[in-house]
Amino acid sequence: MAVRIHFTDDDLAQVRLAQAPDPMWEALLSMHMLQTDTGSAVFGGWRRRVRRELPTAVGPLLRMAPPVGYSADFRTPAAGTGGLDAGIGALLSTPRQRLRGDLVELSRAGRRLPPWARSLADGDKKAVGHLARVFRAYFTTALAPWWGRVRTRFGAERAVHGRYLAGR
Repeated sequence: MAVRIHFTDDDLAQVRLAQAPDPMWEALLSMHMLQTDTGSAVFGGWRRRVRRELPTAVGPLLRMAPPVGYSADFRTPAAGTGGLDAGIGALLSTPRQRLRGDLVELSRAGRRLPPWARSLADGDKKAVGHLARVFRAYFTTALAPWWGRVRTRFGAERAVHGRYLAGR
């Protein structure tokens, strides 16, 4: 069944287009793609290279980002729109209740969490710091070499959507 959403003119007037790609969201979406074989013509080379070069410590991070179903929301803070450092800064200051709630939801979805997830759910600063370092290592390997292309593609899409909205 398809879902149709109808926007009024007032709704459309409130639409804002992001100024730049959000590295936290791009990382999460790339983790989803890394764990599938879909889109091999476009992503096959990227997957092979990233899988070969990804540090072992990043493996548990991928288990927390299943390609289908729930992913922990604390990994995509709104501050990510300010860049990778802002997103990781927000990740480091995630309230314990948010960490715990998202990790409980993820475990209910049947995901095997890494051993340090319990400490993370307790808001342990060392575990949160570990998550931030692993997240940065993932970004450095999986996205940083292609970030210029991501920004270029984002800019092209933003321009198309901007022209569409301006014509409404």
